[in-house]
Amino acid sequence: MRTKMTLLASLIGASLLVGCGGGDMLSRSDSETHKLTPEVVVEDPLAARPSENAPVLRTNETKIMWTDGERHVLPVGIELDYGADSTERFGAVSEIAKVSAGAIRLVLTPETPVANLEAALNRAATEGLFINLTLNDPALYCKDSGAELLRLTKETWFGKFRPIIAQDQYQSMLMISIARGWGPKEVFDPTSSGYREYMDYTKTLIRDFRKAGFKLPLVVEAPGCGEDFNAFDANRVRELLAADTEKNLIFGLAAKGKTYNTSTKISNAVNVIRAQRAPVIITEVGGSDVVEKGAKVEQVLDGAFGDVALSVNPQWQGPGDKIAYLFPFAATQNLQNTQLSFDISFDDAYLNADYLAMEGAVSMGYQLYLRDVNDNYASIKGDEVKNASSGWNSITYKIGASMPTAGFVSDGFDMTQVVAVGVEIAAQDKPSSVAGPIKFDNFKLIEGTGPAVVYASDFSAGVDGWKNSQWQGKTASIDVVDGEATKALSLVPQDDQFEITRTGLVVDLTQPFTMTARIYIPASITNFGMGIFAANSTNWAGGGWGGAWNLIPGQWNDYSFTPDEATLASFAASGGNGLGIQFSQFAAGQIKGDAILIENLQIVSAAGSGATETEFGVQYRSDFSSSADGWGNTAWPDDNGVPSSPVLTPSNGELVVASSKDGAERISLQKNNLTSLDSLNLGEGFKVTVNVFIPESLRNTEFNFQMFFQDANWSHHNSPIDMTGDELTYGEWMAISVEPEFPEGFDMTGTPKFVGIDMFARKGAGGFKTTDEVIIGSILFEGQVPVEPEEVVLGAVDFNRSQDVMVDFVVGAITEAQALIVAPEVVSDPFGWFASTWFAASPEDAAYDLVTDLKDASTLTERGELITNTPGGLAEMRSLLVPEKPADAAAK
Repeated sequence: MRTKMTLLASLIGASLLVGCGGGDMLSRSDSETHKLTPEVVVEDPLAARPSENAPVLRTNETKIMWTDGERHVLPVGIELDYGADSTERFGAVSEIAKVSAGAIRLVLTPETPVANLEAALNRAATEGLFINLTLNDPALYCKDSGAELLRLTKETWFGKFRPIIAQDQYQSMLMISIARGWGPKEVFDPTSSGYREYMDYTKTLIRDFRKAGFKLPLVVEAPGCGEDFNAFDANRVRELLAADTEKNLIFGLAAKGKTYNTSTKISNAVNVIRAQRAPVIITEVGGSDVVEKGAKVEQVLDGAFGDVALSVNPQWQGPGDKIAYLFPFAATQNLQNTQLSFDISFDDAYLNADYLAMEGAVSMGYQLYLRDVNDNYASIKGDEVKNASSGWNSITYKIGASMPTAGFVSDGFDMTQVVAVGVEIAAQDKPSSVAGPIKFDNFKLIEGTGPAVVYASDFSAGVDGWKNSQWQGKTASIDVVDGEATKALSLVPQDDQFEITRTGLVVDLTQPFTMTARIYIPASITNFGMGIFAANSTNWAGGGWGGAWNLIPGQWNDYSFTPDEATLASFAASGGNGLGIQFSQFAAGQIKGDAILIENLQIVSAAGSGATETEFGVQYRSDFSSSADGWGNTAWPDDNGVPSSPVLTPSNGELVVASSKDGAERISLQKNNLTSLDSLNLGEGFKVTVNVFIPESLRNTEFNFQMFFQDANWSHHNSPIDMTGDELTYGEWMAISVEPEFPEGFDMTGTPKFVGIDMFARKGAGGFKTTDEVIIGSILFEGQVPVEPEEVVLGAVDFNRSQDVMVDFVVGAITEAQALIVAPEVVSDPFGWFASTWFAASPEDAAYDLVTDLKDASTLTERGELITNTPGGLAEMRSLLVPEKPADAAAK
């Protein structure tokens, strides 16, 4: 049974035209908390101003709404450097409309003639274009002079341009950016105080616009030439909203440079704003063809398109039911040397079901599988649903020259001709009463990188994490000495055998790999054995043996080990995330004698590694928009033996934390399923930032706030944030930022056992009251992250444009009709953007040109064709932009 729904117009279009109820975007921010530095402008009572009831666009949480407040507007269009020569460039307004733009960004200068501004507004209205006006000047762009900002604002917006922009006929189509790219250029740090003047001047001008009678949306452009989204972090969006009597702000980002050159970076930047319940717009879409390592047009537009997932809600009939959902690729795919990934989300009812507490109960499970052109079947490693985290789980499989051995591959399966990918959901012991939606998204097949070194050490920096395992307590003395060509790992046997392990490797042990090294066996060791095994974070996983016995004593040996399929299968079954080496069968005279030496040890993955280069970036940013983001109770007791039992409530993008009982002295939280944080790296440059609101009621309780890390080997519990009493701020937001100094021996590479937050209220008998609400605004981990490789997408299942799904087969009492209850799930709404630029004002920006003749839309450059016709470009988006032309609506 199969169903297919076309969603581009019916689903996404509906989401753009139908509004939803909004909340208080101010949260607990107070506009008077931060006093203004610049002087507020005194309003001229005789100056032109819009009518009190002139219709304007409105914002509602993350959406821009039409004047009726019910329909979502999506401004998508092109930037025009109008102020460069407005007389010459006036004709470009109509040409921009011809390439399916629904909006135009007019870049003005202080010299732009008033008559030419009015002419452009009239022409844009006639063409049905929404308009973003912005002011560009050498004293503003990439500069941070507050005096210049006030001067030019007074002379332009509140001076020469005011009689035009204040007219009622334009209010319903206008959005005004106060200044293009104004603000400090070199901060790029969410915890910095370097944004203070930027915030103060921006709040002043917001209030000045409102006092002048303008109720239309004001676009607050990021500083740092428009790119520094960090200025909007740490609740600064809410702070600016608190300064706006109209609560009608849009936040603008210029996606040009390396800050926006991957999908992850774009998503992180946008979510900083959206998590604070405000809309975002990309004011300038750049391109990597212009800026070295710059933003990629396709990725920006793909992110702006929004995301729709497939949701199934099967009517389970009982234990033993199984459903196989199949999703066809658009074309036949060759899986050799590829990477297959998808996202899956299980309703919390599946994760917290009572049956899981029953002894011997088998959890509901899932696994990925494939079908080839002849309908042959092959499965890839699955997992139990109880191991999934709340919310989305990202699953990735690297596939080499042959199919992984962890699953079942039917005879005749042809991995070079795969036509569909599927997911099997097996109820196992789950009763039919445990039910809820299961969501799928982002099925993607990308080209592999080919064989790649995924681990290498010349031991120049020390033992590099190699240590004795915990098995039987038999050890070697481990050190680093001079080798033949480089430094070498020195191993002196202390017993008749020993194992050394290196955990925390980014190595997929289910995929083919080769381990190579130069190994010196001393002439005194004539009787020994050697083997390779899988090692986990506790230094031993068991099983998975392989290796060589033919090393020659008394000389250096070129060692190479490539596991066969059976060994790979045993490695996979062991669950290890690292490798171990065992040396054994030493005679009594060989113990505590000469050293075995290892140099230039490498592991080469046949399936490739993705990126091995790293850069400083975001490893984890909390998202409390709809859930606790995997944070839960540790149940650890306070000093009186009372277990922590908090109530966690997501609200307005924040996590409200309160005790469930009066008198408890401890609230203890942990981040569940830390293995889902695959970018977590506690090494060089690791930084933790927590934005927290501590109520005034906790001031005199010796309140203690901690963030703690328990390392992978249970050897260290460390609290890099540990603040008490007057070290904390009460009754207002506080940003706490530290670069942890973990103690010697702390396992920096393995996945921590715990990451959490501890809060204590110890003074007196009161403890926490249920009314004491601590609010966590955001949690940010930064440090070294892999540089995302250039992806070559070979195939994808795109739920954004249509949801094509079928039930391949069912097992048990459930029927295909009961399994195929399908609905779209909007994961993220689209956001607007403006492409730079129709025709550049200066030769150095000419690579941004979308046309070769600014008065002829038919002369599109290669970049212009991309902006217009790529998926998510102007041509596809045009039908979603507006419910009707602004000019038509304004005339009603």
